[in-house]
Amino acid sequence: MARHDLRRARSVTGGVAGFRDIGAVRVTCTGRPLEPCLHAAVDREVSVLEGHGIAEQDRHALLLDERGPGSVVVHAGPRGHGQADPSRVARHQRAAARRVRRESGSS
Repeated sequence: MARHDLRRARSVTGGVAGFRDIGAVRVTCTGRPLEPCLHAAVDREVSVLEGHGIAEQDRHALLLDERGPGSVVVHAGPRGHGQADPSRVARHQRAAARRVRRESGSS
């Protein structure tokens, strides 16, 4: 996802109540068009049901945007307030695992 597309996605999803930020972004190429997969950070205090509702609202906002993707997957996860963000921890763990694989010569 290009930087300007990510800025646009943040702008479009920013109007959804309870949405806080876009975390990890992946783009899947299963043909045309590309399918972005976004992690929507929501307040830690919301229930799983509310988090899924926010993610669904984000997905609809992106699909209805005139420059939005034809398909999008949105996952919801908590964003901490002064606590470790689970997405950041997971990114750190993936980076450490890549380093270990690289150093051991396996891929």
